[in-house]
Amino acid sequence: MKVLVISLLILNLPAVAQIGWLWLNPVPTGNDLHDIYLLDSNTAITVGDWGTILKTTDAGIKWIYKESTTTNHLASIYFTDSSTGYAVGDSGLVLKTINQCESWLPLTSNSNRFLRSIYFPSSQIGFAVGDWGTIIKTTDAGETWTNQVSGSNYSLYSVFFTNDSTGYTVRFGGVILKTSNGGLNWTALTSGTNSTLYSIFFTDEDTGYASGGGGTLLKTTNAGQDWTELNTNTNASLHSIFFVNSIVGYATGRGIVLKTTNAGTTWVINSIALNKIFYSVRFYGLNIGYIVCEDGNILKTTTEGVNWNNLKRGVIDNLSSFHFPSTNVGYVVGGYGSSNEPNKERILKTSDAGITWDTLSSGSKKYLSSVFFIDDLTGYAVGDSGIIIKTSDGGANWNISNLGDYTPLGSVYFHNNTNGIIAGFDYLLASGVILRTTDSGENWFIQQTVPFVLLNKIFFIDQTLGWIVGTFINGSEKYGVILKTTDGGINWVSRRTSDGHELNSVHFIDSNFGWIVGYNFDNFNSVILKTDDGGETWTNQSPYLDLWLTSVHFVNNTKGYICGNYGKVLLTTDSGDNWAVQISRTDNHLTEISFLDNQTGYVVGSEGAILKTTTGGATFIDTDNDPIQPQMYLLHQNYPNPFNPSTTILYEIPEQSFVTIKVYDVLGNEIATLINEEKPAGSFEVEFDSHSGFVRNLVSGIYFYQLKSGGYTETKKMILLK
Repeated sequence: MKVLVISLLILNLPAVAQIGWLWLNPVPTGNDLHDIYLLDSNTAITVGDWGTILKTTDAGIKWIYKESTTTNHLASIYFTDSSTGYAVGDSGLVLKTINQCESWLPLTSNSNRFLRSIYFPSSQIGFAVGDWGTIIKTTDAGETWTNQVSGSNYSLYSVFFTNDSTGYTVRFGGVILKTSNGGLNWTALTSGTNSTLYSIFFTDEDTGYASGGGGTLLKTTNAGQDWTELNTNTNASLHSIFFVNSIVGYATGRGIVLKTTNAGTTWVINSIALNKIFYSVRFYGLNIGYIVCEDGNILKTTTEGVNWNNLKRGVIDNLSSFHFPSTNVGYVVGGYGSSNEPNKERILKTSDAGITWDTLSSGSKKYLSSVFFIDDLTGYAVGDSGIIIKTSDGGANWNISNLGDYTPLGSVYFHNNTNGIIAGFDYLLASGVILRTTDSGENWFIQQTVPFVLLNKIFFIDQTLGWIVGTFINGSEKYGVILKTTDGGINWVSRRTSDGHELNSVHFIDSNFGWIVGYNFDNFNSVILKTDDGGETWTNQSPYLDLWLTSVHFVNNTKGYICGNYGKVLLTTDSGDNWAVQISRTDNHLTEISFLDNQTGYVVGSEGAILKTTTGGATFIDTDNDPIQPQMYLLHQNYPNPFNPSTTILYEIPEQSFVTIKVYDVLGNEIATLINEEKPAGSFEVEFDSHSGFVRNLVSGIYFYQLKSGGYTETKKMILLK
């Protein structure tokens, strides 16, 4: 037995909690972005829904996620210097950074209201405003906050101070509140409008502007005593206003940018071909400006607002299915529709594990519901109007066959190179149809019909044993249907589930253990069914009301994932007895989830959503480097810790090298070898199970795990607690 002499090195590395699910498409995010702050011509930080904080240091070419430690929606951000910044959001959240966004700490705000705007007139003194007339103030750089009396119960949308004492905030009904004594008292000013005001900005102590609903733009030249309504020639709600200097300013609404070069006397409208709410506009100097919008759109100009480029990249179609035939190569299908282009196909391909995506086309022009690849080059997709497409060259070329407009196909699965199954519905027959091929898709024939059953998902565990799930619908009668084959799809035996069930997905880990998910329209409850006898009997494990579940995938006997509507990703580590909601960072409808190994998984959904995790969806301690491109050798702390019976170890290597990870007890005795092989550059994870193999009888106590790679060695401690 090998003996290890343990030496522990404490490294002073910057560390933040890395989110478990990352946006791969669209990038940098699909979440609404509400505010942006520019530190210099290259550096900007934007905040938005689901705790999103993004930072660029290269003028918007690349945006890096910065962990906010929250899933709350963030509405506003403000920096008092190049390092110190604040962000506010719902439930009274106030965050502070002192290292230019590399880490954020929550502050005690003494409020539970949605905070919509924050402003610091000086480094120590700051104000935040929000719902129910909330105004809070700090005089010690955010360490403590006190509530102030606004005299209003309406939401306050924006706050601006011209000095430590004089400030303004705006709300519903055209009301502008002003304080001249640092917020002790607030007085309502006469604005001359009843429109809701969303934004306020002052260019000096006397001259200010407010924007709001119905194209409203107001100006004062006497510190708010009088306000004049300006002519904007638009009825669009103006959500943000910003002035570069005393005469050049911008206001934004849905799909429009207004610009003035004469202190608001006239405004020129620049219509942008993007029908989204433009929440916030900011400039750095005369030339460089950004607008952040709904659905993660980020517009940038370097031409004084003449031209705006959208920095958001990727497709925004509804994505229905994906398949990775290997670690790096994956395919996603879906589509979009309109009155002019109904059921347009979408096919995406990645060859670098999701970092970049190429758009492919088969020419079918049909919505695609399911995709399956036998290897990196050969694959199939099916969809509306009986469309079946096949490629043998990685998607460069496709062969198209069509079963007819009245036969939408929902799922395709191949259990070897030649034998495949397709499930769908034939409206002319009013029956679910199971199609089968024995010649690699050259010919398809109807193997079986199932009257009144919409067939949704196929799954095989080997060449003979498989299942299909669907829903029987005939008039008001509805129930779930489970089909099983033991001869490769030649014969299918049908079993029904409870009334009201819609069954959307099925996954088995062996011949006995399997799960099905869906929705119960009778009691508005999600459906999670489990079997431990190959489908002879099923038990309902669902604890969630009104949650439509679309896909299920298990990585082993105990650990499984489900996705559904409202961006929900559920995790179980006890075979489905209990389910926990993971932080997916989206509220998009999610349609399919699958894992390549214990930690690496993907999920796709509406509005082009493609998300990936390399941590099993969990959060962990990471450096501020991009997790997809490691910059150094690094061994992370295992999680969970303490653990019982298993734990996950994450590590990063910046270049291809031989990797060894071993586990030792406190005496230095080798317990297990987890990794002992060549690895490419990247981030990886490995599971240590104290109940498997030769380590099944480990006792509670302290153990050590050590990474050796490329001349780098690091050891960390973990605790087994039974």
